Amino acid sequence: MFVIKDEQGHSQVWAPHSGNTLRAQGRISKILNTLPPHSHVLELGCGHGDLTLALLDGGHHVTAVDRSQKMLEATAKKCQNHQRLSLHQSDLALYLEKEANHYDAIVGMGILHHVTQDLPSILPRMAHCLKQDGRGLFWEPNRANPLVKFIFGTSLGRRWFSLEEKEEAFTKEEIESLLRPLFPQVRVVPQDWAYPFTPPGLLKRLRTLEMMAPDFLRRRISQSLWIEFSRSASLEAKTESPK
Repeated sequence: MFVIKDEQGHSQVWAPHSGNTLRAQGRISKILNTLPPHSHVLELGCGHGDLTLALLDGGHHVTAVDRSQKMLEATAKKCQNHQRLSLHQSDLALYLEKEANHYDAIVGMGILHHVTQDLPSILPRMAHCLKQDGRGLFWEPNRANPLVKFIFGTSLGRRWFSLEEKEEAFTKEEIESLLRPLFPQVRVVPQDWAYPFTPPGLLKRLRTLEMMAPDFLRRRISQSLWIEFSRSASLEAKTESPK
C-alpha cells in the first residue's frame, strides 16, 4: 500500500516506512527552523498530525484545519496531551474566509496542490489571514520532476495514486507567478532528491549529491518545492531554533 486514504478514497498521507519518516522529519525541521518563536500557526491539511505535534512540541500555538474527520481524529489522538491546539473540520477556502490578520504563519505539507485550481482566490485569503509580518511555509510536489509528472499527468498515475479529479501539481514558475503579486517576499526552491520509500541508508548520500548539483539539474530531479512567502518580514531573517 503506497498511501493512506481519506473517507472518499483519495490519497492523503504516504504509508508508514522508515525512509518516509526520515524524509518527513527533514521537511518538518525546515518549517520549525524558519518560524519565529511562539508563533500562532494555522496548519492547512493537518493529515495524521506529524507536523502538528512537532509545532506544539516546539512551543507554538496551532490551529489545524482538515476537511477529513478521519484525519482530524488521528491528529487529535496524536496530540491529546497538548492544550495549545484548536482543530477544525472545514474546506480550506471556507475557513480562510472567516479569518483576518490573525496568524503569524500559515503552513502545510502537500496541501496546496489539492486546491491548485482555486489558488488564485485562496492565496489572497491567506494574505488577509496573516499578520503584517506573517509568513507562509509549504512543501509541495514539483511538477518538473518526472515521477511527479507521471503521477499527476497520466491517467495511470492518477488512478494508481488515487488522486482527486481537480488535484494538480505545479512548477516553481507557476506558483511564483501567483505569489509575487500578493507578497513582497517570495522564495520557491526545488529541493529533496529523496523519493517516497527511499531506503534510509541512501538519504544522506542523496542530500550530498543534491547540494553539489547545478541549479538546472535540481529543478528537474528535486521531487518537491520549498515555498516561502511573507507580507513584510525578510525571508533572510534569522530565527531561534525551536526548543
